[in-house]
Amino acid sequence: MSPLAKKKKIIKFIRCFLYSLLFSCLAVALFVAYVVLAIISNVDQRNVKVEGIVMDENTNQRLANTSVIIYSERFMSDRGTQNYDSCQGFDTLYLQTDHRGYYSVSIDYSCAVTIRVGGEKYRRKVYYPPLRKRIIQNIYLERK
Repeated sequence: MSPLAKKKKIIKFIRCFLYSLLFSCLAVALFVAYVVLAIISNVDQRNVKVEGIVMDENTNQRLANTSVIIYSERFMSDRGTQNYDSCQGFDTLYLQTDHRGYYSVSIDYSCAVTIRVGGEKYRRKVYYPPLRKRIIQNIYLERK
């Protein structure tokens, strides 16, 4: 093999090695970014306000004294331990709408909220709103 052919072969090997090294570093950097973002995004939202108005679906009339149950989940367990893989603590809040059909509650810490509404005359509805600092969920109930 001529010296020129050897030199080309060595350069080709170095180029392949550098590309492999570059892609490996890129893969490690993406993995680290994924882990950091996963940890940052799995933090309880503080001071969540859930509010809305409950109305009759057909008449749009506001419904007073309607039961609203809010289930709140949080990463912090009832014993004070925290796990960022899944929600560990649960709170159940029982509300009644006021004379204007309005309901409102503030939650100290939450990672997920479920709203369940219904009554004797109305079909039950369940909502899974996206978690935000302020959740406004107006509800239209259908008669049974």
